[in-house]
Amino acid sequence: MFPWVNEFEKKFNIKVNYADNVVRIIIGEAPYKQKLNGIDFKVFSKKNPFRDFRYIAFLVKDWIKVQDSLEMIFNMLFNSHSKGLEAISYLRKHKVSAEEFGIYLYKRHSILLVNRYLDSKTVTNKFVGINDRNKYILDFISNIRKRGHDVYVLFVGKESKKKLDLKGVESGEAVHPSGSNLNKPKLVQKYYGVWYRFNDKDLTKATKNFSLKHFTIV
Repeated sequence: MFPWVNEFEKKFNIKVNYADNVVRIIIGEAPYKQKLNGIDFKVFSKKNPFRDFRYIAFLVKDWIKVQDSLEMIFNMLFNSHSKGLEAISYLRKHKVSAEEFGIYLYKRHSILLVNRYLDSKTVTNKFVGINDRNKYILDFISNIRKRGHDVYVLFVGKESKKKLDLKGVESGEAVHPSGSNLNKPKLVQKYYGVWYRFNDKDLTKATKNFSLKHFTIV
């Protein structure tokens, strides 16, 4: 594991449950499109387990800006808004790469951050996904289950699950953490409930045994 891990886990009182047989997958819609000072926000990786997905979802390269999605995912991982922001600040201060952190989440906590599409565009104000990773997602889940692991999938944003048929997998669907959803009165309570209170009742949909508590690392 990476040299920063022990100090990081000590700092944030992170515990690894080696007896846990569950692999957790958080699926976003598409990578960030923004750049700042010539730096792409999206995090590219050729390393496993991201080789087929190409990008690590939600994380921001060099932690250059705290995007809404990054902040809300860290809220959930650390079961606290303040701790989530503190963790982002720590990673940036200690120059931990976002790619390493994505790999750490999977190898140490069995949490995989991937996107449904490699790119997207807007057509008549509607999201259009480009280069669907559905085959790779289904293959990954199938291979994991063949090894005897249970799988929990959190779909983030309605486009992440579109026509993706999962059988025998516990899953939940959450409102997308983009701040633009705070302008939609019908979504505000679900947004707050999921991303600040981690309340399963505010998920759009969920299977019987699915819970957001499986996606915390503290």
